[in-house]
This record gives sequence, C-alpha cells and structure tokens, in this order.
Amino acid sequence: MRILLIAFALSVSSLSSSEEKITYGERWNLLNDSEKTLYIAGYRDGWVNLSDLIKGKHPSLKQPSDIVLRDLSTDIYSLSLDRFYKDKNNEKIHYGQALWIARLDYDRAWSKEEREKYLEITRKHYDKKKSNRLKKGVESE
Repeated sequence: MRILLIAFALSVSSLSSSEEKITYGERWNLLNDSEKTLYIAGYRDGWVNLSDLIKGKHPSLKQPSDIVLRDLSTDIYSLSLDRFYKDKNNEKIHYGQALWIARLDYDRAWSKEEREKYLEITRKHYDKKKSNRLKKGVESE
C-alpha cells in the first residue's frame, strides 16, 4: 500500500510545475481511475486509523469514519465523487466533505430538501474561504 501511495504522490506532484490554481472538483476530474482509488483508500485509511486512535483514548466517542468510510468500496466513493463534482457548484467543496455527502446520499439518509439546504450552506462556506482553490499538487487545507 505504501508503494501505491508513493506512486500516487509522485503522479500528483508532477502536476505542480504549473502555478495555475484549480478547485477540488477540477483536480478530482484530472485524476485517472487508479489515482482516484488511491486517494480514497489513503483518505479512508487515515480516518480509520485516526478514529481508532481517538476511540482508544475515548471509547464512547462516535467518529465520522464509523459512519462514513469503513464499509463502502473505493469504487462506490469514486463514482459518487465523479457525480458530485459534475455539478460545477460543488467544485470548491473539499474532498472530505464531498465523501461525507456521498455517503449520506448512498444511504439515502436525508431528504432532497435536507440535502439541498446542506449543500447551500456548504457551498457558501467554501465560497467564503480565502483559499478555496489549490495549486496543482498542493492542497491549501
């Protein structure tokens, strides 16, 4: 797994030669299927390990990874993010937030009205952020 993550990091860093800034959605759409899978696997592994560490110290806490990341395949998340970022209004929303929304969509855990209200608030939040774009190869958050 470490070799795959290193390969992913190298492929992403090769894009950093340009100073052009892009959004999270634009960046996602530049990745090939393999890179998307690697990103999601790494993100999920990081959250799960962090969650396990926190739960070891605070067993009663319910961590986001318990709800969001443990039991769906990287393919499901990748396809969900592909759909999510097709909407240009979502391009500035960070990958982690997009994964959370994708999971709630997959579970049908909210109504269409709840989803739209949440997206409206989330979009406003990311529109207000000073650095809601990223340099190719370097995340600003």
